[in-house]
Amino acid sequence: MAMVFVTQTGTRYHASTDMRCLENASGTLAVPLETAVAGGLLPCITCDAPAVPESTEGDRQWLRAIDDWARAGVFESFWEQAFARRVLASTPGISSDDVEPQCYISVGTETYKVDFSVAKAGLVIEVDGYAKDGVPLTASDVERRNRRDAALQTRGLTVLHFSNAQVQQEPLACRAQIAAAVAAKVAIAPTYIAQP
Repeated sequence: MAMVFVTQTGTRYHASTDMRCLENASGTLAVPLETAVAGGLLPCITCDAPAVPESTEGDRQWLRAIDDWARAGVFESFWEQAFARRVLASTPGISSDDVEPQCYISVGTETYKVDFSVAKAGLVIEVDGYAKDGVPLTASDVERRNRRDAALQTRGLTVLHFSNAQVQQEPLACRAQIAAAVAAKVAIAPTYIAQP
């Protein structure tokens, strides 16, 4: 039985207690890997903790990408990071290489910043609910968002919006909607046949 190390307040389990990622920990506890996973903890990428049992390389790639994005300060809200972990990382048809967080897209003379872009599917994903400073969206915020969505759609992009509540309570429904949008775009992508 593999043993890993956890702290009182952390969200990850670790391979060893003498790693840089645990330098500031006030104490660690050795637990079986299965116990850490059952408790909802994820493997630490820094100390190369053992993978979640039955995880794939794609799962581990998503964990590394989301951790890199978080360390780089890419996410503008807690909900964007939660969306990446709870929804995108488990959505069939896309990998972390397909997704660009906080992407800028130009339409005519305007440039718009979107939460997530899946270029191969012409898909833009927004996580909504509150303005970035934690204040509820105003009517002018919604109007500005609708104008931006219309501009992006003129460029042939599909724009999907998910509320914070959907991220928290309906991740499977969010995944299904994204997977359907990806499948629809990929299915109608032009195929070029070489002429003899």
